[in-house]
Amino acid sequence: EAERTVSYEFGVATQVGADMAIDFTTYYKDIYGLIGSRKVYALPSAYYALQNVEYGNVKGFEVAFSKSSKYFSADFAYSLSFAKGTASDAWDGYYDTYSDRDPVTGGDVIMPKIPYYLDFDQRHTINIGFVFRMPAKELPIYADNWTLSFDNSINSGQPYTPVNDKGVKTGVTNSERMPWTYGTDMKFRKGFLFGSFEPNVYVSVF
Repeated sequence: EAERTVSYEFGVATQVGADMAIDFTTYYKDIYGLIGSRKVYALPSAYYALQNVEYGNVKGFEVAFSKSSKYFSADFAYSLSFAKGTASDAWDGYYDTYSDRDPVTGGDVIMPKIPYYLDFDQRHTINIGFVFRMPAKELPIYADNWTLSFDNSINSGQPYTPVNDKGVKTGVTNSERMPWTYGTDMKFRKGFLFGSFEPNVYVSVF
């Protein structure tokens, strides 16, 4: 059957002054009938089938700020997100039940009916960008016509399930978090005008 999504979103975008803008968006989304794998008991042997058995819920908000001028621009974006569901992947039901056994009953593992934080749930995401520029023909040829940009990203850790050295789960699914990650990329461009011909030199650092 077709998967079904019910989503709500509200946003406000406004300009502040001549060179600044603010954008705020909040959203809520329910996803029903997601594809999941389940064990089908049959003779002569059981098998796995894809069915509309999973559920997902995503909610959060994002705020963005930008400022731009002739020589400088800056962008800032922060998002808070919560992603829950009964499976992170369509094949979770197969991987979780094919070889594992319930530690209490010794039978097949029962797939969760209460949503948990999914593998791709990333609570905090921050992006900050700066651009410095010098237009052509405003300084001597070797000092003008360049752009220098920095892109910075800060991300909270995604969840994982704790296991022991034998790979056996020792806690609730996705109950732990990986460390935060940080990254900065830099890009520099320098152009040279020779009449209608303008070669450019680029330097990128990731």
